[in-house]
Amino acid sequence: MLDKATPRQVDSSRRRTEGLPSVRRSPQTPDFDRVSPLPNLSPTPVKMVSISKFKSLTPDRNIANMHAEIDNNNDEIERRIFGAHDVYIKEEDQSLDMLEPGEEFTPEEQLEVEIEDENANAVTKLARRRGKSELGTTLMSILTTLFSIAIVAYAAWWREEKIKVGYCGIGKPAIRNTGYLEWADKLVPQCETCPTHAVCRGRLNTDCYTDYVLVPHPFSLGGLIPLAPTCQPDSEKIRRVSVLSDAVITKLRDRAAAIECGYIKPASEEEEGISEKGIMDALYEMKSPTLSDDQFRELWNNAVQDLENKDEVVTSMTSGGDRYFKSTDLSNINWTCAIRKNTLALLFRWKLEILGVVTIILASLKIRSSMVRRQVYARQVQRLVGIALKRLAQQQRAYYNDRTADIAYLPVNQLRDQILSREFDPEKRQTLWAGVAKVVEMNSNVRSTNVEHMGEIMRCWTWIGSSALLDMDAGEEEGTASQRDEAELRSIMGGEEDKTELVKSREELTPRILY
Repeated sequence: MLDKATPRQVDSSRRRTEGLPSVRRSPQTPDFDRVSPLPNLSPTPVKMVSISKFKSLTPDRNIANMHAEIDNNNDEIERRIFGAHDVYIKEEDQSLDMLEPGEEFTPEEQLEVEIEDENANAVTKLARRRGKSELGTTLMSILTTLFSIAIVAYAAWWREEKIKVGYCGIGKPAIRNTGYLEWADKLVPQCETCPTHAVCRGRLNTDCYTDYVLVPHPFSLGGLIPLAPTCQPDSEKIRRVSVLSDAVITKLRDRAAAIECGYIKPASEEEEGISEKGIMDALYEMKSPTLSDDQFRELWNNAVQDLENKDEVVTSMTSGGDRYFKSTDLSNINWTCAIRKNTLALLFRWKLEILGVVTIILASLKIRSSMVRRQVYARQVQRLVGIALKRLAQQQRAYYNDRTADIAYLPVNQLRDQILSREFDPEKRQTLWAGVAKVVEMNSNVRSTNVEHMGEIMRCWTWIGSSALLDMDAGEEEGTASQRDEAELRSIMGGEEDKTELVKSREELTPRILY
């Protein structure tokens, strides 16, 4: 404490007594270690304004500059001294109570007093503003806590009431508001409708029927929110039943295809299908080791029900009580059998039309073949007649002119065998020679007589016509004429190369004098 107060301190005490803003001197280095209510607070230096730098300036300009500097340093003053300003003011007030009034202030001291007054007012305003802010924050925290507690309490009460109410007609009745607050009924939990395919009990306990599984509500959050679940078909079980049913259908189709194609010949109508026990045993050997026998039987019963509902499956019972399954679907037939079956079916369906078309085609071919054969026969007969007449003329010339032949006629059978030496079919030889004989005997240059020759009566032809036919070959040698006759005979009889080996020599075909 000070033993004697200065005039500036006396004026500050007077101001406090009269209700004016008190003057606070900001020490250059305040001691904050003595402040017990604010632990862990480091000393905060406060910037002092020295009066010496204002001595060379006018009083008005000095005051204006000082006010500007004070405004710029308000934020720093608030941050540094806000936590300890109450203790500092209290200690300063205790020291000022002991001051006594003294002499008047000098102008420099008066300026310093005004500056300290401004600093004190700024600190006081900041302290009041901070106090109001802390009070608002505290009230907001209290209200938030109370509201959160109310929400949690309502949620817990709503959950418990929802579970007690449960399903409609099973749990306790829902709470109804009998007053005028109708909107409050919406805040009270209502009963839930029992799901389809389910058995409902109290406190929202639910059991589903067979082949259905319990599916929680998507917004139940693992049972935290009591919402009614649903019963949906067991997709995994349905998939297994479908796989088992498809396997049975495949076996039935394979057997039906084998019977249709004739690979299997059943002894009776019942054996066209497969017995229930046989299919079950075959599929039991293929089941997974993780599938129990009870599960397999349950799946099999469902698969049998599925088979009975299919249109392609025919079920029959034997006298012994055995059940047989047969499929009418032939989609598993292989392509070779399918082609054969479809062809036969097509022929059977259009048999009359196909038979008519085939008959017409065969008749046309027959007529054409007959016409071609007649034309060939006529050409062959015509050319063979020419050769026969030429041979008769040569025989007549050899007898009368050349005197190299003993007879002027030729036996018909010998002439036939000479001319048709290339034809080995007796029937065809007979047919060709019948045509030749018919034409030759109708020729007026040939005489047909029965002559005893070599002790036998033979039919003979004798050339009685002119020698003009022989004059055509008068300039040719015998070999050239023979070759030409051979070529002509080859062309008449078809010229087959495979028949040439049967002819021993060329001289067999050359026209020669028989006798």
